[in-house]
Amino acid sequence: MFKSQTSSNPLLTTSQRLLAGSNNLQNSQSHSIPVPSPILGIPLINSLQTSSTELKLLQINLGRTKAAANILQRSIAKIQPDLLLAQEPYISKNEIQGIPANWNLYSSINQKAIIVIPPGNISPIIIDKRETAIAIKIHTEDFPLVLISAYSSPAGNIERTLEDMQTILAAAKDDNVMICADLNGHHSLWGYNNEDTRGKRS
Repeated sequence: MFKSQTSSNPLLTTSQRLLAGSNNLQNSQSHSIPVPSPILGIPLINSLQTSSTELKLLQINLGRTKAAANILQRSIAKIQPDLLLAQEPYISKNEIQGIPANWNLYSSINQKAIIVIPPGNISPIIIDKRETAIAIKIHTEDFPLVLISAYSSPAGNIERTLEDMQTILAAAKDDNVMICADLNGHHSLWGYNNEDTRGKRS
């Protein structure tokens, strides 16, 4: 099983997971972070509260569809997130579509996991770009935070994605880490009544 590591910072565990098997734009839920244990349920909109600032995170699997990308654009305009972490973006002519043109886009090598940041005060550092995952580091007023977006296809080898995330976590060392991933696995930690092999591995 993919292990969570405990950070010295009481605000976050090193692997605060937003692992979603069926996120969509109609089932948005809000959760307040920090919490001392893995987040339950299937969140879409999350806020990270530091002492004087709040980061609004939007996480979604777009299912590689143009329709979802169009809905996402309207949702971005309404929600105005500070960060977007998505899986399976819509791709046309080998380019990721549906992201505002002036936003900064960071993608895994296979373009199935992305992190997108609007222009503004956040200046990310790319920690690692792997086949199935992308990781950046941002600096809040209180502590640095590593954000990971990752995707494992139901027909693919989940071990590859887990290895990519483990490599990133090893590089992150003692930094606080938030993982937003779609691993196509069932587990009670993210809202399923049953657990399958992929869920247990993750």
